[in-house]
Amino acid sequence: MQFVSPSSTVTLDLHRFYQPTVTSRFQTTGAKDLQVSFDQASLQLQIRVEPAAHGLIDLPFQVNDGAESKEGVITLAVRSPQAHEFVYHPAGKPATVTVGGSFNGWSKEATPPRVDESGVYRVTVPLEPGSYSYKFIVDDRWTTDPDNPIHEPDGFGGNNSLLKVEARASGGSRFSIYADQLAPDRLLIHSAGAGEIRSTSVVAELPDGSTRLLPAAVTSSEINVPFAELPAATWVRVIAADATGQASNVVCCSLGEAKTFRWQDAIMYYALTDRFWNEQRSSN
Repeated sequence: MQFVSPSSTVTLDLHRFYQPTVTSRFQTTGAKDLQVSFDQASLQLQIRVEPAAHGLIDLPFQVNDGAESKEGVITLAVRSPQAHEFVYHPAGKPATVTVGGSFNGWSKEATPPRVDESGVYRVTVPLEPGSYSYKFIVDDRWTTDPDNPIHEPDGFGGNNSLLKVEARASGGSRFSIYADQLAPDRLLIHSAGAGEIRSTSVVAELPDGSTRLLPAAVTSSEINVPFAELPAATWVRVIAADATGQASNVVCCSLGEAKTFRWQDAIMYYALTDRFWNEQRSSN
C-alpha cells in the first residue's frame, strides 16, 4: 500500500518487482482519479493523483511476455491533508483580495478567496502539519493578516503572518478491521473502532505470484468476499478506509496450504559464525 495525497505525484521504481525480457511489456488501464504513465526504459511508473481523489484506489496492471501473462495490483491510500480557512475582514470595500504564501509559491492568483454575504473574504486550503508564512494581497498591496498576531520577518524590512498547522490528535479509537469468519466459499470482515467503511481494496494473491482484484459486498461495517473459484494456497488481502480517508490495518487470510514449496513464501534463517582469538581464556 502506497500512501499519497491529493494533487501529488509519486514515482515508483519497479526494478525490484519487474525484471523485463526483450519481449515483455508492462500495461495498465489506469484508475479513476489517477493519471498514469510508465517508462519502459527506466522502469519507472509515474502516478499523478487528482485533487478529488479520496480513500483507497486500486491500480491494476498486467505484464505480458509472449504467451505468458500475469496480473498485479498497486493500492494507493489517499490521505487528505487538514484544511485551514484563511479569513480576511476588510476595513473598507477593496476591489481585489487574494492570499499568497509559502503554501502556494507566493502566487497572487493561485488561491483566490470568495466573498460571503457580510463582505468577508474566505478560502479553504489543504495543508499538511507545519509552519506557513503568508500575506493577503489587497488591491495589489501585500499586507499581514490583521487577525493573526504571530509574525516573522519577511526579509524586506517588514513581516509575514505565520500560520502553524498542528498534527491531528491521535486520541480516540482507531479505525480497524478484522476477519470475523472464514467459510469454505467466503470471507467475512467486520470493522472496529471509530468510523464507517467507505472504500475497500480486496485483492487475491495467487499461488503463481500474481494478484488480482476481487469483488466484494460492502456495507458501513462489513465486507463480504466470495472466493469459490480461487485455487488453494491463495491469500486474500483486505484493506478499508473510513470517510476521512484513514486506512485501516491490513487483513490477510490464507485459503489453504500450498501443494508445492515456494521459497518466496518461506521464512529464511541465516547462521553467521564469527571466528576470534580467545585472548582471555580465564573468562570462558
